[in-house]
Amino acid sequence: MQACGSCHAITPCHEYSFQDLLGLYRDYRSETYNKDRIYVEPDYARIAKNVGNDPIEINNRNTAVDRFLSKNASHFAGGAMVDYGGSDGRFIPSFAYGQFESIDIYDVSKAPLHSSVDARKVKKIAEPRLEAYSFLTCMHVLEHVGNPRSLVAETMRLLAPGGLIYIEVPLELTQSMREDFAQRIMDAPIIIHEHLNKFDCTSIRSLVKSIAGLELVDDAEDIVEHGWVNGLNGRFLARKIK
Repeated sequence: MQACGSCHAITPCHEYSFQDLLGLYRDYRSETYNKDRIYVEPDYARIAKNVGNDPIEINNRNTAVDRFLSKNASHFAGGAMVDYGGSDGRFIPSFAYGQFESIDIYDVSKAPLHSSVDARKVKKIAEPRLEAYSFLTCMHVLEHVGNPRSLVAETMRLLAPGGLIYIEVPLELTQSMREDFAQRIMDAPIIIHEHLNKFDCTSIRSLVKSIAGLELVDDAEDIVEHGWVNGLNGRFLARKIK
Protein backbone atom coordinates (compact mmCIF):
# COMPACT_ATOMS: atom_id res chain seq x y z
CA MET A 1 0.00 0.00 0.00
CA GLN A 2 1.06 3.60 -0.54
CA ALA A 3 -0.03 6.86 1.07
CA CYS A 4 -0.15 10.25 -0.65
CA GLY A 5 1.35 13.10 1.38
CA SER A 6 -0.83 15.67 -0.40
CA CYS A 7 -4.29 14.10 -0.73
CA HIS A 8 -3.90 11.59 2.16
CA ALA A 9 -5.42 8.69 0.16
CA ILE A 10 -4.10 5.18 0.77
CA THR A 11 -4.09 2.99 -2.33
CA PRO A 12 -2.42 -0.22 -3.58
CA CYS A 13 1.00 0.27 -5.13
CA HIS A 14 -0.17 -1.86 -8.04
CA GLU A 15 -2.76 -0.14 -10.22
CA TYR A 16 -5.46 -2.66 -11.06
CA SER A 17 -6.92 -2.21 -14.55
CA PHE A 18 -10.59 -2.29 -15.48
CA GLN A 19 -10.08 -5.75 -16.95
CA ASP A 20 -8.37 -6.92 -13.74
CA LEU A 21 -11.49 -6.02 -11.75
CA LEU A 22 -14.26 -6.77 -14.23
CA GLY A 23 -14.73 -10.38 -13.18
CA LEU A 24 -15.16 -9.33 -9.56
CA TYR A 25 -18.09 -7.03 -10.27
CA ARG A 26 -19.93 -8.75 -13.11
CA ASP A 27 -22.07 -10.63 -10.56
CA TYR A 28 -21.72 -8.04 -7.79
CA ARG A 29 -23.84 -8.68 -4.68
CA SER A 30 -25.45 -11.72 -6.32
CA GLU A 31 -25.61 -15.18 -4.74
CA THR A 32 -22.52 -16.32 -6.65
CA TYR A 33 -20.56 -13.21 -5.60
CA ASN A 34 -21.48 -13.69 -1.95
CA LYS A 35 -20.55 -17.38 -2.09
CA ASP A 36 -17.12 -16.61 -3.55
CA ARG A 37 -16.44 -13.82 -1.07
CA ILE A 38 -17.50 -15.89 1.93
CA TYR A 39 -15.12 -18.63 0.75
CA VAL A 40 -12.12 -16.30 1.14
CA GLU A 41 -13.63 -14.06 3.85
CA PRO A 42 -15.78 -16.28 6.11
CA ASP A 43 -16.85 -13.42 8.41
CA TYR A 44 -18.69 -11.83 5.49
CA ALA A 45 -21.40 -14.50 5.86
CA ARG A 46 -22.75 -12.57 8.85
CA ILE A 47 -23.75 -9.54 6.76
CA ALA A 48 -23.78 -10.77 3.15
CA LYS A 49 -27.57 -10.72 2.75
CA ASN A 50 -27.86 -7.24 4.27
CA VAL A 51 -25.17 -5.35 2.35
CA GLY A 52 -26.88 -3.22 -0.29
CA ASN A 53 -30.24 -4.84 0.50
CA ASP A 54 -31.24 -3.78 3.99
CA PRO A 55 -34.29 -1.47 3.78
CA ILE A 56 -32.72 0.74 6.45
CA GLU A 57 -29.61 1.20 4.32
CA ILE A 58 -31.56 1.96 1.15
CA ASN A 59 -33.87 4.45 2.85
CA ASN A 60 -31.20 6.22 4.89
CA ARG A 61 -28.68 6.47 2.08
CA ASN A 62 -31.25 7.89 -0.34
CA THR A 63 -32.58 10.29 2.29
CA ALA A 64 -29.07 11.60 2.97
CA VAL A 65 -28.39 12.14 -0.75
CA ASP A 66 -31.74 13.91 -1.16
CA ARG A 67 -30.88 16.23 1.71
CA PHE A 68 -27.50 17.16 0.24
CA LEU A 69 -28.73 17.62 -3.35
CA SER A 70 -31.81 19.56 -2.26
CA LYS A 71 -29.54 21.97 -0.41
CA ASN A 72 -27.87 22.62 -3.79
CA ALA A 73 -31.06 22.60 -5.87
CA SER A 74 -30.35 26.04 -7.35
CA HIS A 75 -27.42 24.58 -9.32
CA PHE A 76 -29.61 22.10 -11.24
CA ALA A 77 -31.47 22.74 -14.48
CA GLY A 78 -33.09 19.43 -15.46
CA GLY A 79 -32.03 17.45 -18.51
CA ALA A 80 -30.71 13.88 -18.50
CA MET A 81 -28.83 12.07 -15.72
CA VAL A 82 -26.53 9.04 -15.62
CA ASP A 83 -25.78 6.96 -12.53
CA TYR A 84 -22.25 5.60 -13.04
CA GLY A 85 -22.06 2.27 -11.23
CA GLY A 86 -25.74 2.35 -10.24
CA SER A 87 -26.36 -1.43 -10.19
CA ASP A 88 -30.13 -2.17 -10.01
CA GLY A 89 -31.24 1.44 -9.49
CA ARG A 90 -32.35 1.29 -5.87
CA PHE A 91 -29.97 4.07 -4.87
CA ILE A 92 -31.37 6.68 -7.22
CA PRO A 93 -32.68 9.37 -4.85
CA SER A 94 -36.17 10.87 -5.18
CA PHE A 95 -34.54 14.26 -5.94
CA ALA A 96 -33.35 12.80 -9.25
CA TYR A 97 -36.78 11.48 -10.21
CA GLY A 98 -38.25 14.92 -9.75
CA GLN A 99 -35.43 16.84 -11.40
CA PHE A 100 -34.46 14.90 -14.54
CA GLU A 101 -36.36 13.89 -17.66
CA SER A 102 -34.48 10.60 -18.07
CA ILE A 103 -32.03 8.57 -15.99
CA ASP A 104 -29.51 6.11 -17.43
CA ILE A 105 -27.61 3.54 -15.35
CA TYR A 106 -24.18 2.46 -16.53
CA ASP A 107 -22.86 -0.51 -14.57
CA VAL A 108 -20.61 -3.50 -15.27
CA SER A 109 -22.84 -5.85 -13.30
CA LYS A 110 -25.61 -7.84 -14.92
CA ALA A 111 -28.12 -6.87 -12.23
CA PRO A 112 -31.52 -6.04 -13.79
CA LEU A 113 -33.52 -3.02 -12.67
CA HIS A 114 -35.14 -3.66 -9.31
CA SER A 115 -38.93 -3.87 -9.31
CA SER A 116 -39.14 -0.73 -7.16
CA VAL A 117 -37.45 1.38 -9.87
CA ASP A 118 -39.61 3.41 -12.26
CA ALA A 119 -38.73 1.79 -15.60
CA ARG A 120 -40.63 4.51 -17.46
CA LYS A 121 -37.86 6.96 -16.55
CA VAL A 122 -34.86 4.74 -15.74
CA LYS A 123 -33.00 2.34 -18.03
CA LYS A 124 -29.73 0.42 -17.95
CA ILE A 125 -27.45 1.16 -20.87
CA ALA A 126 -24.51 -0.63 -22.48
CA GLU A 127 -22.63 2.58 -23.21
CA PRO A 128 -23.17 6.14 -21.93
CA ARG A 129 -23.36 9.05 -24.38
CA LEU A 130 -20.66 11.70 -24.59
CA GLU A 131 -21.55 15.20 -23.33
CA ALA A 132 -25.20 14.10 -23.07
CA TYR A 133 -25.87 14.49 -19.35
CA SER A 134 -26.43 17.49 -17.11
CA PHE A 135 -25.86 15.37 -13.98
CA LEU A 136 -23.75 12.32 -13.18
CA THR A 137 -23.69 10.39 -9.90
CA CYS A 138 -20.72 8.26 -8.87
CA MET A 139 -21.71 6.78 -5.52
CA HIS A 140 -19.52 4.27 -3.69
CA VAL A 141 -17.48 3.54 -6.82
CA LEU A 142 -14.11 5.27 -6.39
CA GLU A 143 -13.08 3.06 -3.49
CA HIS A 144 -13.36 0.05 -5.83
CA VAL A 145 -11.29 1.17 -8.84
CA GLY A 146 -7.61 1.06 -9.76
CA ASN A 147 -7.25 4.77 -10.52
CA PRO A 148 -9.96 6.99 -8.99
CA ARG A 149 -8.65 10.19 -10.58
CA SER A 150 -8.63 8.69 -14.07
CA LEU A 151 -12.18 7.44 -13.63
CA VAL A 152 -13.48 10.88 -12.60
CA ALA A 153 -11.65 12.48 -15.53
CA GLU A 154 -13.22 9.91 -17.85
CA THR A 155 -16.74 10.54 -16.53
CA MET A 156 -16.33 14.25 -17.29
CA ARG A 157 -16.53 13.36 -20.98
CA LEU A 158 -20.14 12.30 -20.39
CA LEU A 159 -21.16 15.67 -18.93
CA ALA A 160 -22.34 18.59 -21.00
CA PRO A 161 -20.52 21.86 -20.29
CA GLY A 162 -21.77 23.18 -16.96
CA GLY A 163 -22.91 19.70 -15.94
CA LEU A 164 -22.64 18.50 -12.33
CA ILE A 165 -21.08 15.39 -10.82
CA TYR A 166 -21.98 14.04 -7.39
CA ILE A 167 -19.33 11.84 -5.77
CA GLU A 168 -20.02 9.82 -2.64
CA VAL A 169 -17.42 7.68 -0.90
CA PRO A 170 -17.01 6.00 2.48
CA LEU A 171 -14.51 7.92 4.61
CA GLU A 172 -12.48 4.97 5.91
CA LEU A 173 -9.09 6.65 6.17
CA THR A 174 -8.38 7.36 9.83
CA GLN A 175 -5.84 9.68 11.43
CA SER A 176 -4.07 6.69 12.98
CA MET A 177 -3.58 5.11 9.53
CA ARG A 178 -2.05 8.33 8.25
CA GLU A 179 0.23 8.58 11.26
CA ASP A 180 1.42 4.98 10.80
CA PHE A 181 2.37 5.70 7.19
CA ALA A 182 4.02 9.00 8.12
CA GLN A 183 6.17 7.17 10.69
CA ARG A 184 6.68 4.20 8.34
CA ILE A 185 5.08 1.86 10.85
CA MET A 186 3.95 -1.10 8.77
CA ASP A 187 2.98 -3.58 11.49
CA ALA A 188 -0.75 -2.80 11.48
CA PRO A 189 -2.27 -4.59 8.47
CA ILE A 190 -4.65 -2.86 6.07
CA ILE A 191 -7.06 -5.45 4.74
CA ILE A 192 -8.11 -5.05 1.11
CA HIS A 193 -11.51 -6.55 0.40
CA GLU A 194 -13.62 -4.90 -2.28
CA HIS A 195 -12.45 -1.45 -1.20
CA LEU A 196 -9.03 -0.92 -2.74
CA ASN A 197 -8.71 2.73 -1.76
CA LYS A 198 -9.19 4.56 1.53
CA PHE A 199 -10.11 8.26 1.55
CA ASP A 200 -10.79 11.18 3.84
CA CYS A 201 -12.42 14.45 2.76
CA THR A 202 -9.07 15.94 1.75
CA SER A 203 -8.57 13.04 -0.67
CA ILE A 204 -11.60 13.85 -2.81
CA ARG A 205 -11.23 17.61 -2.54
CA SER A 206 -7.67 17.22 -3.85
CA LEU A 207 -8.82 14.85 -6.59
CA VAL A 208 -11.39 17.36 -7.86
CA LYS A 209 -8.90 20.23 -7.68
CA SER A 210 -6.32 18.25 -9.67
CA ILE A 211 -8.60 17.82 -12.71
CA ALA A 212 -8.59 20.74 -15.13
CA GLY A 213 -12.09 21.93 -15.95
CA LEU A 214 -13.67 20.65 -12.73
CA GLU A 215 -14.55 22.85 -9.75
CA LEU A 216 -15.94 21.91 -6.35
CA VAL A 217 -19.38 23.35 -5.57
CA ASP A 218 -20.10 21.86 -2.13
CA ASP A 219 -19.08 19.03 0.16
CA ALA A 220 -20.21 17.46 3.42
CA GLU A 221 -19.71 14.42 5.61
CA ASP A 222 -22.18 12.52 7.77
CA ILE A 223 -22.85 9.19 9.43
CA VAL A 224 -25.56 7.01 7.90
CA GLU A 225 -27.08 3.99 9.65
CA HIS A 226 -27.18 1.01 7.27
CA GLY A 227 -28.91 -1.44 9.58
CA TRP A 228 -25.81 -3.63 9.65
CA VAL A 229 -23.21 -0.86 10.18
CA ASN A 230 -22.98 2.91 10.68
CA GLY A 231 -21.03 4.37 7.79
CA LEU A 232 -19.18 7.71 7.63
CA ASN A 233 -19.70 9.11 4.13
CA GLY A 234 -18.25 12.03 2.21
CA ARG A 235 -20.41 13.94 -0.30
CA PHE A 236 -18.97 16.13 -3.04
CA LEU A 237 -20.72 18.13 -5.74
CA ALA A 238 -18.54 19.47 -8.58
CA ARG A 239 -19.19 21.30 -11.86
CA LYS A 240 -17.66 20.85 -15.31
CA ILE A 241 -16.59 24.37 -16.17
CA LYS A 242 -17.94 25.67 -19.46
